Amino acid sequence: MRLKQNPFFLKNVISLTLVTSCVLSLSLTFNRMVLADFVPPPNRENVSQKRSDSGTTRSSNSGTTRMEGCQTGEIPLTLLASLNYVGQTISTHPTLAWFVPDSEPFDLEFRLYEYGLDGNLKQVGNEILLKSSPGIMTLSPIEPDTPGLSVGKKHLWQVTIICNPNDPSQDLLAAAQFRVVDKPLTFSRNIENLTNLEKVDFYAQEGLWYDALSEALKLSEDSKLGDVGSVLLESLAKWEEPEATQQLTSEQREEIEHYIQNLRQIAISEK
Repeated sequence: MRLKQNPFFLKNVISLTLVTSCVLSLSLTFNRMVLADFVPPPNRENVSQKRSDSGTTRSSNSGTTRMEGCQTGEIPLTLLASLNYVGQTISTHPTLAWFVPDSEPFDLEFRLYEYGLDGNLKQVGNEILLKSSPGIMTLSPIEPDTPGLSVGKKHLWQVTIICNPNDPSQDLLAAAQFRVVDKPLTFSRNIENLTNLEKVDFYAQEGLWYDALSEALKLSEDSKLGDVGSVLLESLAKWEEPEATQQLTSEQREEIEHYIQNLRQIAISEK
């Protein structure tokens, strides 16, 4: 005896299947977002403390500054990069990002330096003048139609907010270091066929902080981190703790602790 199929039953089954598929798809997307954790390279390079020949860097390598100046928020001017280690990128035209606490616009100066063989800094190009804006700011300082930075070279990038043109001591200043490295062996030309989220995962797992963050910010609103960027920044804060073998003063360790707290607050407030 052959049972007659109920069309309403089949319709409900199909609907349930579609709902289940959608829920599963959303779940997988959410899980991939959570998996966008940054994993630093196995041989992390500690930052160096060299100044430029002109001395214009004015501070050591602080990724954040706690000067009062024009700062009005609880979180200071903070570069979205490692303070304790030299970040890595495979891009010869990297995108750099930082957090601005003030809602009022101020003059902002950006400078990029390259470390020479003698360990001294030489400025790359001219300083770039901008107006600060609240939240997350980004900049690609190397023009796309130029050869770009050299693979293997280490650089220092510096952001200065001019709070009072007549009193440089009130400036907010932050700096961080990165090195342009060779593409990993796992890198494929087909990476351009990946989604932005898949690129974030790939770069983050390879320890390429600047590349991962750049892709993550493409998924966010202007001046915001977005969900993926927030996850990345939180994972950077987790890895920022100094290694036990590092020779740091108590003041330097305290500065890094403050920086870690700032990263975590930014990850939440700028999501």
